[in-house]
Amino acid sequence: MTMSDPLNVIDAILRQLDDAWGHKWESVRAVLAAGDEGEAAWQPPAHAQETPKPGWPPPGSIRWHVAHLAACKQSYARRIQMRGHPPSEEETPFAPGRSLAADLAALDGAHRHLRAAIAALAPADLADPVEPGMPLAEFLAMAIRHDTWHAGQMALVRRLYRTR
Repeated sequence: MTMSDPLNVIDAILRQLDDAWGHKWESVRAVLAAGDEGEAAWQPPAHAQETPKPGWPPPGSIRWHVAHLAACKQSYARRIQMRGHPPSEEETPFAPGRSLAADLAALDGAHRHLRAAIAALAPADLADPVEPGMPLAEFLAMAIRHDTWHAGQMALVRRLYRTR
């Protein structure tokens, strides 16, 4: 693409999604590039009083954020694909894995699925309602912000862990 080529709005959304996911400095993948199971399972003191969800990592831990992002991306992709149609079946709840590696693999798969759902859109689809009062364009912007929100939280958890 040259500077004179108009940027397709879907391509622009995908670029933002890709940067939130994998930019070398500011992204989910950058935050998760190093670390181990112990760091990922550590629960910050600010979350110690939260009741854990059965089968989920400790609230506030990096593993919790990874599982949460995977669950949300899975749900977002389904909502994009099913927009305008009543749900035909109950969505299968996300179940975290038994290790950080399993959760990271689930997150990676959920991200690829979300990206494919967005890539299949046409610009005219962006006005479709996804949630009551929320058009698809706003929903996609929210999904991208969600990645950056949790990347920042995970970066803070890592800093707290290393300076505890």
